[in-house]
Amino acid sequence: MFAYKVNDAFSIGVDVSVQKIAAKLTNSAGAAGVATLKADDISFGFNVGVVFQPSPATRIGMHYRSAIQYDVEGSVTFSSAAANAANAVSATAALKVPDSFSLSVAHVVKAKWDVMGDLKWTGWDKLQRLTVVRASSSGVPFSGGNLLGGTAATVFNTLEF
Repeated sequence: MFAYKVNDAFSIGVDVSVQKIAAKLTNSAGAAGVATLKADDISFGFNVGVVFQPSPATRIGMHYRSAIQYDVEGSVTFSSAAANAANAVSATAALKVPDSFSLSVAHVVKAKWDVMGDLKWTGWDKLQRLTVVRASSSGVPFSGGNLLGGTAATVFNTLEF
């Protein structure tokens, strides 16, 4: 982290975020039982914060956290032993968690009494779906008529938010 006090009223800080994500997703795989994906990744982002103090009694802070892009990798297994032996393969998913912005205000009303407020926006509308892709073909049917497998990369499961 790096912070710098510009003057008595204004300070700024920046830092790097290192985050790890671990996921376990399941889906019905018809005769193959339940398909389970376990995957993880480590990725980076950044934060920027500023504090403005217009008077000795009032502080205003703003903070931005960047979006973070994950490329999770793992393996798909099946609850049916026969399907698992024949079809367990690697899978990947690209996940971008949204950025966020917050604004905070703190004011000293009297000695021992402060009033504080916080507003936060997170870009969840940017996260519409998560698509997991198997790396090879299998032809294992899923409920609803979808197929797990096929040529090259095929959609394993799509979650809509």
